[in-house]
Amino acid sequence: MPAKKMREACLGVTCKNRALECDTITESLRKDIFQEFYSLASLQLQREFILRHVVNSDKKKESSHQSRRQKTNVYYLTAQGSLVKVCKKLFLNTLAMSDRTVRTAFKKLTPSGTIEKERRGGRQSAKIVERDTKIRNDIEEHLRRFPRMESHYCRASTAKEYLPPDLNLRKMYSRFLEQYHGTDPLQVSVRTVECSKKQIWRSTPP
Repeated sequence: MPAKKMREACLGVTCKNRALECDTITESLRKDIFQEFYSLASLQLQREFILRHVVNSDKKKESSHQSRRQKTNVYYLTAQGSLVKVCKKLFLNTLAMSDRTVRTAFKKLTPSGTIEKERRGGRQSAKIVERDTKIRNDIEEHLRRFPRMESHYCRASTAKEYLPPDLNLRKMYSRFLEQYHGTDPLQVSVRTVECSKKQIWRSTPP
């Protein structure tokens, strides 16, 4: 199958008139969301992401004969740790998905609030998920060992942390393959390490 590609954004000005905050989602942030979504280890985790960012609510629709309620979706994306209400087009295009993908996620939601496990592939799928989860945990453990540096120039205006001058992502990746020598390089890319780094360094202190 062809690789997923993020699609165009919406017209933020038009959406602002509808009390949406699409213009706060920058192209850089859209790329981060797209990359992190597709770095998730399983379809189940992606569906959990969708259900955390889409609210399915009742919408009353008046007709000439009777009043009836229909389901409507309200879409959100995360910016600086907070949910931002966005339009349907921006949400779907940022994640390169269709309406059907969102509908399927809601169909997989059980009455108790859990997600049905993906049955395709049987035991093999479960083994792949277990393997990918272990690899992701190994990457996170590996990245937490590296020192982090605050910016000396804009410390007051940003909480971003940086690599020391003698370190870069490719070196971190090479050291990971050396330390976890049983890892197949085809299963872990530099991009995987980069996405994990962004996730960890945003959410945990140095």
